[in-house]
Order: sequence, then structure tokens, then C-alpha cells
Amino acid sequence: MNLYHGYSIGTKQESYDWILLDENKLVKMNELSKTSIHRQDKNLKVILEEGDLFFCISKELENDEELTFETENMSLSIRGTCGLVRHHHGTTFVAILEGGADVRNAQTTFYLFEGQAIFFYNDTYYFSTVY
Repeated sequence: MNLYHGYSIGTKQESYDWILLDENKLVKMNELSKTSIHRQDKNLKVILEEGDLFFCISKELENDEELTFETENMSLSIRGTCGLVRHHHGTTFVAILEGGADVRNAQTTFYLFEGQAIFFYNDTYYFSTVY
């Protein structure tokens, strides 16, 4: 199935979905997840409404490309990295497994390095390590 601008995708109990955005961008939706895809030129936005996304971007994006993952309380800018975004009941967890990424909430921009994580709940955030 081809995905186009504005498409929404959801998974049910005990299901998951692998989404190949292109030859270098892979996203896995875990069970009970809902997301939508938005594209404008070389800018791609994946909005996670609920659930879990694993992402692996195997090749660094070109200077004129942009890939963001968003929830209601944060935005994650990816260049070439692997990680996890989890969003449940207004709480967002972001973990960077390889590489690094910019994470923004309403007040601040953070840079997460490999092995770092951040939790967002309302206007509060907490840093953690993954391993």
C-alpha cells in the first residue's frame, strides 16, 4: 500500500505495522498505535496520536530534507538515527538508541545523544538514560 500526505494508520491489539518511508527510513508501529503521515516537498512529518513508534534512519538526511516525529507535547527532528517515541495519555517518552536528535517542547529545545531519553508530561520534563 502506498502512503500519501494526510494518511492515518492504526494498529490493533497484538498487531504491528512496518512502514518503509523510503529506502533509508523505516518506522515500526507497535500495537494500539495511531499515526498520520504528512509530506510537503522534502519535509516529512509523522504525527503519533497514541502508541509507540520505533524508527531507524540508516542514512543521514540531505541538507534540504527534514523528518520530524510529533506528539501533542513535543517535536523530534531526525537527521540519521534510531530511537523510540512512546505517547500514552498525554505523556511522551523519547529514547535515542543510535546517533542524536533535537527534541522540542513549548519552552525549550534539547539535544539528546545516543543512550539518552526524555519524558514529557504537560509542561514538565525529566531526563533519563536508556542503557
